[in-house]
Formats: sequence, C-alpha cells, structure tokens
Amino acid sequence: MQAEGIQQSLWLREHPNNAQKILKLHTPFVLTLDGLNIFLSRLKSLKFPTNYGATLVKHVAAKKFGSIKSHDYYMLLQQLLPLCLLGLMVVEVRMTIMRLSHVFRRVCVKIWNPFDIASLWDDVVVTLMLLKKKFPLAFFDIMTHLLLHVVDELDVCDSIHNRWMYPMEHMMKVLKGYIQSMAKPKRSMAEGMSWKKL
Repeated sequence: MQAEGIQQSLWLREHPNNAQKILKLHTPFVLTLDGLNIFLSRLKSLKFPTNYGATLVKHVAAKKFGSIKSHDYYMLLQQLLPLCLLGLMVVEVRMTIMRLSHVFRRVCVKIWNPFDIASLWDDVVVTLMLLKKKFPLAFFDIMTHLLLHVVDELDVCDSIHNRWMYPMEHMMKVLKGYIQSMAKPKRSMAEGMSWKKL
C-alpha cells in the first residue's frame, strides 16, 4: 500500500527511538478498548419491546457475539449500530457505517417503491466507495459485493421482506425442540407436531 501511495493510515512506521522496531498506528475503523466498553454499555442500557432484543442483550452481557441469531444481527446493523457508535469513532468512518445501515434499512423495507431503485443504486455505490476508502482491502470479500446484487433482486423479485428466512429459522428451532430420540429425529418431530395439534 505504501508503494501505491494509498491508505496512509494503514502504513507501518519505524519507531522513532529504535530503528529495529516497526510501529503499526491505531487505525480509525477499530474501536479502542474504552470505546468498546462504552459501545457495550450503551447496548446493555437500551430497552426493547418484549421478545424483540432479549437474546441480543443476553449475548452482549456475556460478550459472546458469535452465537447471535441472524435477526439480532439484522437489528444490530440496521437500528442499533448507528445509535451506539455516536461519538466513538472518527467522524468519516462513523458516517460511512451509518450510511451502510441506512442502505440496509432502505433495502429491507416491507413496502417497496420501484421508482426508488435509481437513488438506492446510487446510495449503494457511493457507500461501497466510501467503505473502500476508509477500510482495508481485506474487508472486501464477496459479501460486500453482494449488496449490489441485492438491489438488482429488488427490481426483479420485489421486496426482500417477503423472502426472509427468519420465520423458517424460528420454525426449525421449534421442530428441534420436539426431538426426543436422536436415532429417529424426523419421527420425533412428527410426533411432537401431532401432540401439539391435539
């Protein structure tokens, strides 16, 4: 990156007192430990409607983000991340993350206006360019690129809200709760469903 002259905040520097040591400067897109604690305390202090964010608060208290369900990630990205990041990061990086949250909110609306596709497409392109400017190149894998195709799907298949997997994930959790015998899980699920109908 240094040879190309891009992203100076990510360049390695020589230590001023010791030429054998190399310094890696604090990057603007990483929260400090104090910033992370403030972010987590803000998440813990939020009040949610019943059963809306209970599992998220439980995982935040335990500092286990790997086992959060997809709905909680959706809620965190679209609604809570912009709120909890206020004043914690460099303004340009924070505004880029807020812009990404706004793009996802626009993509995931229940009622879709087809005339908004051009402005949404422009928002997605500008947001991805800002992300490319502020974040390292390793951040950009196929998942960030898929945001462009999601906008194309909106034009072809209508609202994403109609194609979400959250109801199916919830139903799979219910069905897994019916399993009594691991030797015959399908039979256990069927028996559990029949007992529920009675």
